[in-house]
This record gives sequence, C-alpha cells and structure tokens, in this order.
Amino acid sequence: MIALSCSKISKTFGIDEILRDISFSINHGEKVGLIGLNGTGKSTLFRILTGEIPADGGDIFKAKEHTVGYLRQDNLLNEENQVLEEVLTIFKDLEIMEERLRSLEVEISDLGKEDAAEAGGASGAVGNTAERKNNTDAIGNATEEKSNSKARMSTSGSENDSTEKSGLGTTELLAQKMQQYSALLEEFDARGGYSYKSEAKGVLVGLGFSKEEFTQPIYQLSGGQKTRLSLGKLLLKTPDILLLDEPTNHLDIGAIQWLESFLRNYKGTMLLISHDRYFLDQIVTRTFELENKTLNIFNGNYSTFMKKKQEAFQQQLKKHLENTKEIEKEKDKIRRLRQHGTEKLMNRAKSKEKQFEKMDKEAAPLIGRKQANIRFKPQLESGHDVMFAKNLAKSFEEEALFDNVSFDIYRGEKIALIGPNGVGKSTLFKMILGELSYDRGEIKEGHHVMKAYYDQEMENLNHSKTVMDEIWDENPRLSHTEVRTYLGSFLFFGDDVFKEISVLSGGEKARVSLLKLILSKSNFIMLDEPTNHLDIQSKEVLEEALKNYLGTLFFISHDRYFINRVATKILELSPDGVITYLGNYDYYLQKKKEEQWALEDAQMELEDKPRTQTEKKQLQKKEREQQKALKKLKKSFEETEEAIAAQEAYLRELEEEMCKEEVYSDPEKSRKIQKDKQEGEAALEALYLEWEALEEEINKK
Repeated sequence: MIALSCSKISKTFGIDEILRDISFSINHGEKVGLIGLNGTGKSTLFRILTGEIPADGGDIFKAKEHTVGYLRQDNLLNEENQVLEEVLTIFKDLEIMEERLRSLEVEISDLGKEDAAEAGGASGAVGNTAERKNNTDAIGNATEEKSNSKARMSTSGSENDSTEKSGLGTTELLAQKMQQYSALLEEFDARGGYSYKSEAKGVLVGLGFSKEEFTQPIYQLSGGQKTRLSLGKLLLKTPDILLLDEPTNHLDIGAIQWLESFLRNYKGTMLLISHDRYFLDQIVTRTFELENKTLNIFNGNYSTFMKKKQEAFQQQLKKHLENTKEIEKEKDKIRRLRQHGTEKLMNRAKSKEKQFEKMDKEAAPLIGRKQANIRFKPQLESGHDVMFAKNLAKSFEEEALFDNVSFDIYRGEKIALIGPNGVGKSTLFKMILGELSYDRGEIKEGHHVMKAYYDQEMENLNHSKTVMDEIWDENPRLSHTEVRTYLGSFLFFGDDVFKEISVLSGGEKARVSLLKLILSKSNFIMLDEPTNHLDIQSKEVLEEALKNYLGTLFFISHDRYFINRVATKILELSPDGVITYLGNYDYYLQKKKEEQWALEDAQMELEDKPRTQTEKKQLQKKEREQQKALKKLKKSFEETEEAIAAQEAYLRELEEEMCKEEVYSDPEKSRKIQKDKQEGEAALEALYLEWEALEEEINKK
C-alpha cells in the first residue's frame, strides 16, 4: 500500500530552478533516507510535502486519513513555556474536551434545578415529581421528552425564556445536554483523557529529562534538549508518516542510539533528511539522492547507495570516454573533409558538425568532484609526547562534573573524545587550552607543541576577505598554484575562491576555517564538532584531509561515521574518569561488547565453579532474595495495574453520578462529587507514574 507519492514536482524561486520533475512513491512502513549536498532542495521538498509552500507543478498523493508529523531543523517551540507544559500543547483538543465536560456538568446541574423548580411549581404534588423523574430517566426519547416538557409548561401557565432555547423545553434541553455529555465522555475516555498527562511525563523521562526539568523554561535548554523535546512531542502524536529533517543534530551518541532503536521499531512510514551516514546505515532501506535538481533512487542504505553510485559512475565514465574517443575521430574526419573536399563534401562536413555539436557539449559524469590526495604536514614537528593529563577533576558550584581523568596523547594520534552531553567534554578542552582552571590534577605538554582550536563559531575568519586571500595571507610561503590546489581539495573550484567570506554558507565557512587550521603553524589541532554544518561530501573531504594530516588531532564528535574513519584512539569520558580504546569506533563497539561478554562469562564461571558449603548457602540466599524482590516488584506491578483499573472505574462512576437528578439538582452534592473527581484524577496520574517506574525496575532485573 502506497503511503506517500509524488509525480513531477517542480519548484523555482525567482530564476533559480530548485526541483525538476521529482517523482517517487513510498509504501506503508518503508524507511527512506533523503540525501544531497546543502542547497539542493531537500528541506524545500519537505516543505512542499507538508503543504507549507506550494509546488509550481506536479501532484502529491497521501493515503487517506494518514497523518503527517514533521520534525524539522528549526522546530518552533514556545521559549517561555516549561518543558512539560510545551509537550502538553499537543493534547490541546483533550484539554478543550475536558473543559467542555466541566462546562456541561455545570449546565446539566443548572438545568436540573430549573427542571425541578418547574415540576414543583406545576403541580405542587408528589405525582408530578414522579412524572418528572420518569421524564429525566427517559433520556434519548426526544419526542416523549418534548411532549412531557410542553405538558409541564402548560400546567405552569407561563413560558420561561431562560429554560426554553430554540423551541426546546427544560427537560428536553437537559436530555440533549446529557446526551452530549455522555458521547463526549466516551470519546474522552477512549482517547486516553485520563492518562495523557502521565504518558507525556513517561515519554519525557524516556528521552532523558529528569522530573526536575519538567518545570524548566525552554529558553534554558540546550540545543540537544530542544531537539529531544520536539521529538517527544512528535512521538506522542504518533503520526502515520514521519518527515524528519536532521533529527540527530545536537544529540549525543547515547541519544542517537536511542533514536535509532525507536525508529527501527516504528510501525509507520518515514522519510528522513540526514548527513549522519552511520545513522542512515542503521535505519533506511532505500536512499533518495537529490542531485542537479532531479531525484535518483537506490535500494539499500547509505553504504549500499555509495557502492551502487560508484559502479554507475564507472559505467557512465567508460561510456563517456568511448563517446569522446568516437567524437574526436569523427572531428578529425570533418577537419580533413573541410581542408581537401569538394563542395559536396564540405556540406557533408557541416552536417556532421551539427550532429556532433550536442554530443561534444556533454560533460563527464560526476560523482562529486574528487579532491586531491594531499598530505598535510605541520611546519614544526612536536616531540613524541604531546600531552599528559593526570587525575583531573572539575566541579561547578560544588557539583562534581568529572573526577580522576587521566590520559596520554602522542604525536600523530587522532583521538576522539566521546561521552554524553553534559559530561564535560568541552570543559576538558577549555582546561587544556588554559581557558578554565581545574580543581585538582595536572596537565603537561611535550616539547614544541603548538595548539590550535576549532569551534563552531569559526571566529578565526576575516569576513571582509576573499576565500583565496584568507588562506594565502596566512600562508605567504605557498605559491598561487599551491593555494588553489589546497582550496580545490576542500571543494573550492573556479571563481569560488574569489567569493568573500561574508557571503559563504555555514558549511563553506567551516571548510575554509578547517583548511586554515590545518595549514597553520600548529601541530596539535583540537576540534569541537567539526562536522556540524557540513553536508556529506564536505564531511568526506574533511575526513580525507584529517586522515592525511601528519600532526596530532584531538576532537569531540557525535558523528560515528566520521569517528570511525578518522580516529586511531577513543577516549570515553564519564563522571568517574576516562576509558581508553586503541582503535576506531567499530573497535570501540566491539570492545564494549567484549566487556559485556566478559562480565557475563565471569558470572557464569562464578556460578559453575566448585563452591564451599558456605558459598553455596550464601549464593542460594542471594538468589532467594533476588527472586523474592522480583516477585515483590511483579506483585506491586499487578496491584498497581488493578488499582489503575479500579481508579478509572471509580472516575466513570463519578461521571455517571454527575448525570443523576438527585446530584445535579443539589449544589452541595454536585460540588462534592466534582471535588472527589479532581482528587481521583490526581490519584490516577500518580498511579500511572508508579506503574511506569515499576515496569522499568522489572525490566532492569
């Protein structure tokens, strides 16, 4: 079943054609990656799919009743809202329903009093009270209610405008309101009206927000927290079609792995834009590439796409070379015909010229301009020992960030510093750079170490200079040809080198800034998230340059593909210190698995080895205690489930009580039940949170 498809979508901004005849179809449940260089129109296509902007031509088909959820790079959040308050905005319809229910309760109560007063005034006898009771109980029979209402109003001898609206009597109007209330209450219950607040809190906890952060204003959140918050809102909406624009931006590795796990298990359809190649490899089953305004479609993940792309490129190049050879051969014939031929042969030569003119203009196929394989060597070589850190500790306002951080850095190493957001990676960099003091420990540098630092602000650029001057002024020893070669290796070709820095895109500025660092006198370069703002081709350029850099690298990155290609050593930072892994990211993952296996093997050996009678008794006692604790947890879990069911039934009973005449006609009883209902809803919310906590504890065991 097709969930989403496009046919011949085109888009132009002014004289710039962005998209041309874009056609594709995505089946329900498929996960598709959309890639391409920055500026090729990926986000524009998403905005067209969501209806944010119109296409100039073409058609879009979306499966009937399918909802679309769009996580974009600049998701709009109300910065003044608190975290939980912002998430609950997606349940606005439930909140409105809840308010409407409360309003109907008041209206029903007021109408009940009027109805009671009318009936009492009409006869002053018990018999009429019984008749009124019967009429109230006969909700849903509009004809009978109307007849009874008219009879009572006739007996009273007057019409009351406050109780008759649009020709309806009090009793009939009361029946109508109660019907509305019953239907709305059923819908509210079916859509999770009693539990949506608990579910929202559960998702936030799952995404790494602490309960203390629920009341934190959004403007105080980091970029990663905002991304997780936007994702949380999207998850709670449970759309049929997910459109994700760079969902891994600003997420740490742990959060990305969580997102991968969620998306792999997601039942709906997904189209995502990403420059995270490792992420694409884990998620997508098809790859769409926007290139030269058109769409190329490949089956498989990113690595499969690259392999097929390279194969297609080689075939196209072979064909192009064969055509070029044939064209040159025919051109040679034409030249000879023009030089020595008769008028008839001259006309034949002109005809052939026209025939090959179009073929001659065909450019060679491009898989992306390949940069030169250049070895970047620092002007001054450092000593073998670049840096030692021993027992570093750092706290902020008596809150410990990390402790016992020790590591060594040697010349030529390419080291990735990884760890969750907030663990202190950038703080450690600032300590090494001398911008922050440390509470305890020491840092020692080796001989002839010259540091340089790249951050995402790119403050080392002069925006009034051209790209060419920015590099050449800092490296006057280089020739014009050498500067052009280096710039070409960083994808600055032709007139691009004469652009001013001020007009460059974020990715282009990043490339200039990184090249400037690599060519500087520094031999120890520290990079903080160097692949942010870069498209896939620019990342590959940077990877090649850093792999060929003969100095020392120390970098922070959440880009696992980048880490895998560049790093020769990984430092995993935690509050308790640093663990060193002598390899790339795949090696790191393998070692983590081996560590887990070793723990499991050790546990098995401990269980299998001969034990003394005392050890056996202690082990049996421990196992009994664990089983007892697990049994107790499961029992508490089941009891909580039963309590939730009982509490929901209790709330439904209160709702039904609100509809009874003896309640809505008695203000004191009505107020009491409303109070009981509010307390019951609060208790239900607490039970849901307890249920989630118990489930998590059981899963751990």
